[in-house]
Amino acid sequence: MKYVKKIWLKIKSLLQQGLTPKLMAMSLVASTLITIFPIFGISTIVLTCVALPFRLNPPIMIALSYIIEPLKLLVFIPFINLGGAVFGTEHTLLTFDAIKTSYEAGFWNTALELSYEPEFDIT
Repeated sequence: MKYVKKIWLKIKSLLQQGLTPKLMAMSLVASTLITIFPIFGISTIVLTCVALPFRLNPPIMIALSYIIEPLKLLVFIPFINLGGAVFGTEHTLLTFDAIKTSYEAGFWNTALELSYEPEFDIT
């Protein structure tokens, strides 16, 4: 019981860190918005870069990021569809298995497949 209380006090001190409720709310909202952005593998770096200048709570932001990370998979295909609607294109890479297979082949390969390359007709 003594160890549990000691661990709880350490976690509690990390969570508080002298933040006001407004800064805590900003930490949670910024973490959620940055984490849901559909690029895998950059959340922790971006969260740290955002937290430090604004004096937000990095431990809370990164912990929330790891909790919310599966939500990114749910919004990945709607973001692709939204991008297709905005740019007037269609992608055939819209199934989870196709995206998973593409990422297994390599990140840059997937980025090239998902990127929009406009063709200009000068004639």
